[in-house]
Amino acid sequence: MEETQTLRVEVPPTVAVLALPAAQRLRELDAPSRAALRAVLEDLRRDAHARAEASWQARKGFAAAYWRAVGVYAGHLSRALRDGSCSEHAGGVAEGGRG
Repeated sequence: MEETQTLRVEVPPTVAVLALPAAQRLRELDAPSRAALRAVLEDLRRDAHARAEASWQARKGFAAAYWRAVGVYAGHLSRALRDGSCSEHAGGVAEGGRG
């Protein structure tokens, strides 16, 4: 049998999120819409991190991990909405590079 090779590129989670088609659609929004959405995502990030800490203090590890992940992804998407932020990374991933 013929062996095929696949190219596997390890990318940081932020870049992986930016490579999703939905992230491209977010970057296509007009500036006021991006700013409003970014503010909501930053609020979500702060609230999720606070909930993660409270869950950790209450010894609820699964809830803490859940809220920490919510906060991290909200922060990644928020940074994707900054003007000109990380757009070169998303292009690099789409082309198979590290970005």
